[in-house]
Amino acid sequence: MPIRREKGSGGPATASDLESLTIKTRTRADGVDLTAAERKFLQDPDWITEDEADAIVAERIYQREAGRAKPLREYLRERGIAVDG
Repeated sequence: MPIRREKGSGGPATASDLESLTIKTRTRADGVDLTAAERKFLQDPDWITEDEADAIVAERIYQREAGRAKPLREYLRERGIAVDG
């Protein structure tokens, strides 16, 4: 089943249509402090897209906060807020 364009003739999307959908603002990867594992994540090792940067930042936050998360009910009880259940 061919991919359809959002607007236009309704014909199948061309390669350039798909490229314009997936390639956003890019930055040279050399100017970004990346670990070897993060660099492997990049589609193009010389460039980092906005979406790739977002995913890397989210993963860094997740790793930093790992083990510190607690259920909301427990957090509220510790602060003296009444919780049903």
